[in-house]
Amino acid sequence: MTQDGQQQDTDRSCQIQDMPPEELSPWPVQASQPPGKIQRMHIHRPFWAAVMSLMQIGWGQFYNGQIAKAVWIYIIAQVLSVVVVLIAAKTGHPIVIACFVAPLYAFALIEAVITARAMGPFHKKWIPAWYWHLVFVVLASLLDFGGYLAVSNTVLKYSKIPSTSMLPTLTVMDVVVVDRTAYLSNPVQRGDIVVFKPKQDSNEEWIKRVVGIGKDMVRYDSTEGILWINDEPVEQHYIGPYQSGLCGEVQQDYLLYALSAPWGGNEILHTSEAMPNEMFYWNVPEGYVFLMGDNRDNSLDSRMVGPISQENIVGRAAFIYTSFDLCTDLPFPLPRPGRTLKKL
Repeated sequence: MTQDGQQQDTDRSCQIQDMPPEELSPWPVQASQPPGKIQRMHIHRPFWAAVMSLMQIGWGQFYNGQIAKAVWIYIIAQVLSVVVVLIAAKTGHPIVIACFVAPLYAFALIEAVITARAMGPFHKKWIPAWYWHLVFVVLASLLDFGGYLAVSNTVLKYSKIPSTSMLPTLTVMDVVVVDRTAYLSNPVQRGDIVVFKPKQDSNEEWIKRVVGIGKDMVRYDSTEGILWINDEPVEQHYIGPYQSGLCGEVQQDYLLYALSAPWGGNEILHTSEAMPNEMFYWNVPEGYVFLMGDNRDNSLDSRMVGPISQENIVGRAAFIYTSFDLCTDLPFPLPRPGRTLKKL
């Protein structure tokens, strides 16, 4: 090699060594960083963006460093969830929840994954450190809990069914959405399923069906299981046997009936055992309601405590939000898909 060639190689080597960091790096370096200083690189994984989006909406955007977008997605999701659930409770169509809320969550997840794939490695200063992720999750959880308390005390309430008194309509571990605003401008109707307090100062809440309203005369024949409203019998038609039990173990045999009631049709249960021969009469005062469980022979209701003041009504049960199955081999219950977003 000639002396001129060696000199050219030496010059080229010097040129390469003198190149600024932004030209050496395969990924773009922010112009604002000090010259000659290369920040630590980080592999941005779409998998973690997806996992975080599934765990908490907006977290995937936060992982990508999109702080403002993460906050806006979180706020929109919380507001939209309350509005859509309230609309579903008012209209009686819980499917609107899946139509509006599910696409937002899907958008947040897909957008986070696509952004994470497009970004690749980038400078450490643009990635929130682990403690900022902890701050985000804690703040989001506190806001979720605070929002739940605020909504539960004013607009909507989620109530878990603890007993079998409303079988076959409601079963243990159903979670129902209760519309607290249902009777602000509308009267209580026969056939409504309501959550109420048995006493004015009670912290206990029951859930039963309204069968009588103010000025109604209610009569119940415990032997025949016939309900009379204003001297008119509520017709019931035998469907067949019904077995109630936990995890496949039959604990009680019932007879399933369909009602042809003034408020529409619903199903009720009678025990297969003979009941005492009793006839009950009640005159429902104005401003009161008479409530009964759909599981007629296994329900503590107005037959024992009398008519309930409408002031004690917490709200109207609109639909089953979700339901949990206790009969699993896992240490935690699993959702019952067939009872999710079910209209009452």
